[in-house]
Amino acid sequence: MVYYFDEIESLDEKFLNRYKSLLSQDRMMKVDQLGNNRDKILSILAYLLLLYGLKKEGRDTSLIEIRYNEYGKPFLWNTDSVCFNLSHCIEGAACVISTFEVGIDIQEIRPVNDSILKKVCSQTEIKTIKAAINMDAEFTRYWTMKESFLKAIGTGIINDLKIITFDEIDKNQANRLGYNINTFSEKRFILAVCTKGNIRIDQEKVSLDCLDQEFANC
Repeated sequence: MVYYFDEIESLDEKFLNRYKSLLSQDRMMKVDQLGNNRDKILSILAYLLLLYGLKKEGRDTSLIEIRYNEYGKPFLWNTDSVCFNLSHCIEGAACVISTFEVGIDIQEIRPVNDSILKKVCSQTEIKTIKAAINMDAEFTRYWTMKESFLKAIGTGIINDLKIITFDEIDKNQANRLGYNINTFSEKRFILAVCTKGNIRIDQEKVSLDCLDQEFANC
C-alpha cells in the first residue's frame, strides 16, 4: 500500500514541533542534521506516513527499530514480514508498505534540458521523452522509475543512471530481475513504486486531518 501526502503548503513550524516527539531516536538525529525547516518537515512527514500506514495495517508501532543495509536502505529490524520505503520532494512525501521488497520515489515535475537528459537517460529514452506531449513529466517518470528500482534492490542511487534502462523490454533490468514498476502522476509530481513480483499496490492520499486524528492522543 502506498500512503502519500501533498498538502505541503499546510505544514509549518507548528507541525514540526508537534510531531517531532513521535520520531525514533535515530530519525530525530537525522532530522536535527538537516539544514532548514522545510527539509525537517518533509523528513518528519515521511516517517509519520510510515507510522500511519503500519497502524492502518494493524501493525504494532511501539517497538519500531529501523536499521540500514550497507547502501543505506532502511528496514525494520524487529520483523521480517514487513518491507517499506520512504521518499519525499518539495511537493509531497510518500511511503510504501508491503510483504515484498519495495522501493518508492516521488519527484516534483520540473523543467528538463539536454544536459540532464544525456546524464540520466539512454538515447532511446531521450527519443521517447522528446516525443512526449509533456516532456518534463515524461522525464520525471523515467527518473522516478530508475530511483524506485534502485531503492527496491537496495543499492541506492548510482552515478550513471543511463545504465538502468526502461526503453526496451529485453533491456529492462527491473523485469529481468523479477521486479515490476508502476507510476502515477498528480499535477505537480510523479510517483513510482517498484515491487518484487507483479503485485497490486493501492494508494491512499493522506490528509493533515487524517494524521491529526490518528495521532491525536500521542
